[in-house]
Amino acid sequence: MSSFFGEHERGRSAVDYWRVVRRYSLSLGSITAVFAIIGFFIGSSIPPQYNASASLHIKPTVAAQSNNLGIQSLPFNMSSLYLTQLELIRSRAVAETVIKRLNLVNHKDFTGESRSATQSVVSGIMGEKLARTVFGNGGSKNTRPVAVTQVVPGFNERLFVRSGGKSDLIVISYDSGDPKMAAAVANEVAAEYIQALTSAHQNNINETIGWLTTKLDEAKAALVQSEASLRAFQRTQAVGDSADEVKLKSGRLSGISAQLIKARTTRMDLEIRLKQLEANNGNFTALESIRDVVDSAMVQKIREQEADQTKLILQLSERYGEKHPQLIRAKAELKHIHDKKQAEINKVIQTIRKEYEYAKNNENALKLAMSEFQKESTVAKGVEFQLAKLEMEVSTNREIYDLLLTRMKEADLTRNSSMIDVSVVDIANPPAKPYKPNLDRIVGGSALAGFLLGFFLSLLRDSTDTSFKTGEDLVDKLGVPLLGIFPMLTRKDLTGRIPERIVSERPQSAVAESVSNIRTNIIFQASNDPPQVIMLTSAMAGEGKTTLSNNLAISLARLGPTLFLELDTRRPRMAELMRSRASMGVFEFVTGKGNLKECLTAERRIKNLYTMSVVSKPAKPLEFLSSKRFKDALKILRTKFKYIVVDTPPLLPVSDAIVLGSLADGVILAVAAESTKYPAAKEALSRLQSKSVEVIGAVLTKGDRKTFKTYGKDYYYGYDSYYGGGSKRGRLT
Repeated sequence: MSSFFGEHERGRSAVDYWRVVRRYSLSLGSITAVFAIIGFFIGSSIPPQYNASASLHIKPTVAAQSNNLGIQSLPFNMSSLYLTQLELIRSRAVAETVIKRLNLVNHKDFTGESRSATQSVVSGIMGEKLARTVFGNGGSKNTRPVAVTQVVPGFNERLFVRSGGKSDLIVISYDSGDPKMAAAVANEVAAEYIQALTSAHQNNINETIGWLTTKLDEAKAALVQSEASLRAFQRTQAVGDSADEVKLKSGRLSGISAQLIKARTTRMDLEIRLKQLEANNGNFTALESIRDVVDSAMVQKIREQEADQTKLILQLSERYGEKHPQLIRAKAELKHIHDKKQAEINKVIQTIRKEYEYAKNNENALKLAMSEFQKESTVAKGVEFQLAKLEMEVSTNREIYDLLLTRMKEADLTRNSSMIDVSVVDIANPPAKPYKPNLDRIVGGSALAGFLLGFFLSLLRDSTDTSFKTGEDLVDKLGVPLLGIFPMLTRKDLTGRIPERIVSERPQSAVAESVSNIRTNIIFQASNDPPQVIMLTSAMAGEGKTTLSNNLAISLARLGPTLFLELDTRRPRMAELMRSRASMGVFEFVTGKGNLKECLTAERRIKNLYTMSVVSKPAKPLEFLSSKRFKDALKILRTKFKYIVVDTPPLLPVSDAIVLGSLADGVILAVAAESTKYPAAKEALSRLQSKSVEVIGAVLTKGDRKTFKTYGKDYYYGYDSYYGGGSKRGRLT
C-alpha cells in the first residue's frame, strides 16, 4: 500500500489535492470539528494561570566601578553585574523570605486547591458534590502541613526573571492561579531583593570597618609605644635626633630599615586584602565585587561566558518548556560555568594568600637581617645606632597607622553608597485575564491537527480507491472510448416517476440530454455502419445497466422502431416493472409458442418503442441463448426493428453476456462511478475481448454532479434551468 500510495502521490498536483479536499469536505469538516471540540474541553480543563510582572532599573554606582577599598578605576563587566543580580533574585533566601511573608505554604497554588474553568462551571451549575464526583477530589484542599523548603521548588518554577534585552531593566514575573497573588509575589520579590542587596552591602562594609578598627587601634598603640620609647631614650642619653654622621655610618642599617618598612607595608596591605576575601568566603556574589576578583582576567572571561549562557537559557525558556532537552542541557552547562567561576575565584584567594605568606616571610627575613647586622656591627652597640633604631620603629609604625587610617576613611565613605543603584520602574498589577491556557490557540491547533489527520486519511482513502471517478479515469484505465455519463438520479428526478422511463417523463432534464449524448456517440462511433443490435452489460449487478438500457431504447425510438429485448433470464424484472399482463415473451417467441405480435408489448406513450420481456424462465439459460433457435429469432427481429437494445446479466457472475456479445453488433459496458472497482471492470472487459466481442465503448453510470465538480469535471449541469428559462447553460461530454 505504501508503494502504491507513494507513486500515486508523486503524480498529484495542487489542484488534485484541492479536489480531494472538496470531495471529502464533509468528513474533513467532521474530523476538524471533533478535534476542535476536544481541544476546547482540554483547554477548558486546564486551570487558568495569571502572570504579573514588576520591572527594576539596575545600574552600577561610581563605587561599584572603582576599587572596593581603593580609588583607582577598575574594569567593570555589565553582563556579570546583571547575571549576578539575576542569580540573587532567584536565590533560595529570597524565595523562603517571600514564601513566609505571604504565607504561600497555605495558598491554593501549593495545596492543590486550584480549579479549572470547566470544574468551576460544573460546580456552579450542578453543585459541589457532583463536581467532586465528576472530577474527583482534585479541587479539595490538602490539609497536610507543608514546609517552606517543600514549597521553594514549586515557587521557583512559577518565578521568571529575565533581563530587558539591551536596556538596564530586569523583569520579575510570577505565575499564579490567583491574579492578586501573582502581583503580590512579583512586588514582594522585588522588595526583598532590594532589601537583601542593601543588607549584604551593609554587612560587608560593617565587617570590613570592624576589622580595620581593631587593626587601627593596634597600630596606634604600637606607634604611641615606639614614640614613648624614643623620647625615654633621648632623655636618658641626653641626645636629640640622630646626627648626619651617625646616619652615614648607619647607611646599611637604613637600607635594611627601608626594605623592612616596605615589606611591612606590603604585608599589611596583603593582610587587609586577604582578610576581606576570607570574610566573604563562600559568598561568591560579594566576592565578585572585590578588586582582586574583578582584576582577574580569567574570572572576567568566565563571567562573559556565564552572561552568554544565561541569555541562551532565557531565549530557550521563552521558546520551550522547562523539561525540554535543550533547556536542560543549557542549564547544566550554566552550572558547569558557575562551578568553574567559583573555582577561579578560589584560585584568586589562594594567590593572595600565597602573596601574603611570601610578604610575611620577606618581612621576617629582613628582621633577621637586621638582627644579624646588629650583632655584627659594633656601631649598633652605640648610642647612635640605638637612636636610629628607635626612630625607624616610630617611622614604620606611623606609616602603618596612616595606611590603616586611610583605608578606614575610604570604607566609611562607601557605607551609605551601594555597589548598584536599584529602583522600581513598574510595580506589578493584578492581570485582568489569564495568559494561559490560550483557548483560541489550543482550539485552533486542535482543529488544525484534526484537519491534517482528516486530510491524510482522505488522501489515503483516495489513493487506495480503485473505483472510477471521472470519464478520464475510465478511458485511461480501461482503454475504451467514453460514450458518455449517465447521471445519478436525484430525489427530484424520481418523485412520481419510474427510473427506467425518466427520459420520456422528463424529456428536457439533464438525464434526458445525457442519454441523447450517449445515443449520438454510439451512432457516430461507427458512422458508416451504425450498430443495430446494441447489448448493454456490466461487471457486477447494481451498476445501473437496466436503467441505462431502457432509457437508451427510449432515446433510440425517436430515430425509428426500437426493441428493448430483456435477456436477463435469471433475474427478469421488466414485466413486473411495466405491470404487463402479457402471457408470452422472449422464451415463447424463440421456442415458437407465440408469434411476434403476441410476444411484444408496445409502449402506449412512447412512439416506436416495443418491449420483449422474460415471462417464462428457461431451465438452462446459457443453452437457451446459445441455441440455433435463438439466433434465428434474433435474425427475424433484425428485419423488424431499426434498433435492438439488449439488456443482459452482469459478466462476472455468469457467462450469458459473453455468448450474447458475439451475436450483437456492439457491446456497451456500464461502469458505476465510485462503485465499480478497476479489477472487476478490467476482468469483464478482458472476457469480452477474449471472445472477439466488439466493444463500442463504456458509459460511466451513477455519476454524481457534485462529485464531478470536486474533480473539476462539470460534464452536465443546468439543463433544467436552461429549458426552464434559467440563466445557466449546460454542456455534455
